Amino acid sequence: MKILAVGDFHGMFPSKIKRYAKEVDAILSTGDLSERRERRYLFKYSKELSSGLPLTEFVPKKRLVSMIKQNLKSMKYVIKKLDELGKPTYIVPGNGDFTKLRIKKKVLGEYGLSGNFPTMQEMINKTNNLKLLFYSRVELKDFDLVGFSTYSYLKEPLKVLDRLFSKSSKKTIFLTHIPPYKTSLDKINNPNSPMNGKHVGVYEYRVVDKKYAPILHICGHIHETQGKTRIGRTLVINPGYGGIGQFALIGIDKKINIEFFK
Repeated sequence: MKILAVGDFHGMFPSKIKRYAKEVDAILSTGDLSERRERRYLFKYSKELSSGLPLTEFVPKKRLVSMIKQNLKSMKYVIKKLDELGKPTYIVPGNGDFTKLRIKKKVLGEYGLSGNFPTMQEMINKTNNLKLLFYSRVELKDFDLVGFSTYSYLKEPLKVLDRLFSKSSKKTIFLTHIPPYKTSLDKINNPNSPMNGKHVGVYEYRVVDKKYAPILHICGHIHETQGKTRIGRTLVINPGYGGIGQFALIGIDKKINIEFFK
């Protein structure tokens, strides 16, 4: 089986992806399809926001609504381009994607905005080839694919993960947005980020990789850490920053072969 792994588009879709997608059986995306125009304000006012002040204290509501609408437009564009590839495509939501729950909690709740904002689910439901995975297990040829997103705001994610993996009867591929905790793939190397130098992975993902040993864990989120590592018997890869044309082709036969593209 051959897989194209790609994510972190952030509103961009490099044309070379189309060329390589022709030769694969499926596409696995780590999410963050949407542009994030408000991100610079989140970085700039990170201390103030962490103290409980709302973003609208620093960004006028009208400007914030405009940015959110542009983000949504960019997400719709990437979804359309992925669908046009004509391949079975599985996506987990990233922290920049506008799911129904994120719009409720962030846009309407934390940001205090109002309006009718189309959701990621609604956009994907209109496609022919895309499937959104929050916490699901689906069959992918001779493998089980477990897609999981911490942006479903589950209170006890490990219990859900245990249920998904314990029922799997095949070799499993694990697809997430955020990497597992404390590897070379989850350490931020961005001086502009308030989290620079810190490991920001998910602890529960590390537990799962050790306990259930999926053959492959595909993750993203950290743009600068394209590459691979291992947790126990699990090969963990970050296909890179899709928005600038980074991705990975993965061949799974008796061995797993990975080719990274810059």
